Amino acid sequence: MTSSSPRSAADLDRSLRGARVDRRRGTVTYPTCFGDLPDGALFVADEGTFLKWQGTARPWSLDGTGRRSSGRRGARSRC
Repeated sequence: MTSSSPRSAADLDRSLRGARVDRRRGTVTYPTCFGDLPDGALFVADEGTFLKWQGTARPWSLDGTGRRSSGRRGARSRC
């Protein structure tokens, strides 16, 4: 496959897997600040898992997102 050839989703998933999953099959996370995350990022804080959207933190689960809460500017998170 040349660099100009389109890659399949499976190829991309294999390429990214090392950055997402550790040797024990656990999720890899990185410490970050809320303000450094782009819109659409999922992150974990002490209170649970959140979606950053338009400068706010919305509780996130497989059932959907919750009501927006005030921004967590300066708060430490993991994503």
